[in-house]
Amino acid sequence: MTEKQFLAEHLLSELNLKADELRQVISDAKESRASDTKSSAGDKFETGRSMMQMEIEKNETQLFKTLKLINEIKKINYLKPCAMAEFGSLVKTNSGNYFIAVAFGKLHLNNLEYYCISLASPIGQALNNHTVNESIEYMGKHIVILDIL
Repeated sequence: MTEKQFLAEHLLSELNLKADELRQVISDAKESRASDTKSSAGDKFETGRSMMQMEIEKNETQLFKTLKLINEIKKINYLKPCAMAEFGSLVKTNSGNYFIAVAFGKLHLNNLEYYCISLASPIGQALNNHTVNESIEYMGKHIVILDIL
């Protein structure tokens, strides 16, 4: 398994875990809403149900976004060599390792730190279409691309 594939599998695992947690939160909230009995304070009951519904909708939106990220990761072709920084590439620089896939943040694997970023992010846009040994300026910092996988 390549370093990039290992990283993507770990990222998929993290996203699937998040999706499972969101599914459970949604399920618990729906059960809670369904088992809520109407009290003599009717307005209080309706306010509680309304707040519960908003919470369910918020978590469903997060679940939808997480599933979308999972689908994006699954589009990566691990066998395709990357000559330049692009979607699906692992870009190693003098200032860090960037996995250009989805915005997830920092991952630690095998004592290495990776930044999972999207092409739409400022650093993703700065790295996009650059090749090994090219340098970019990003936020006043000189970044040199050392390798692209």
